[in-house]
Amino acid sequence: MLIKSSNAVGVSIRMINTFKNVQGFLDTQYYLDGINRILPLLDNPKFFIFADDLEAVKEKITFPVDVTYISPSSSTAGLFLLSSCKNFVIANSTFSWWGAYLASYEGKKIIVPNPWDKDGEYREDIFFDGCIKIPSTFSEEITK
Repeated sequence: MLIKSSNAVGVSIRMINTFKNVQGFLDTQYYLDGINRILPLLDNPKFFIFADDLEAVKEKITFPVDVTYISPSSSTAGLFLLSSCKNFVIANSTFSWWGAYLASYEGKKIIVPNPWDKDGEYREDIFFDGCIKIPSTFSEEITK
């Protein structure tokens, strides 16, 4: 499996409004900044895109690196594949958080949005020890 045999970076993007957009959609710039922030920290990283709407991601985001889009057969399979990555740029979602949390690689680098949600409420309990917080802004939907 390419994910296991590489210095895999799981980039988890949430775009579908499942819970009335309580947390907010991260702007595209967050994901681009996250990739650019993690690049110099890793040797030969391979980027894998996990999203709840891959077609929209392909249409709206141009990545600064080569990426592989992951289209799992189920959410469970997606979570398993995401947690198989060694490093992460995660969205402000439970799926993303659990994918990074369950990863067993000890030296994992995790890029997280700060603030976590559109209200900007202090949520220190949500962050992993050693995670890399980068500025985030929010919009009603993912835009180019």
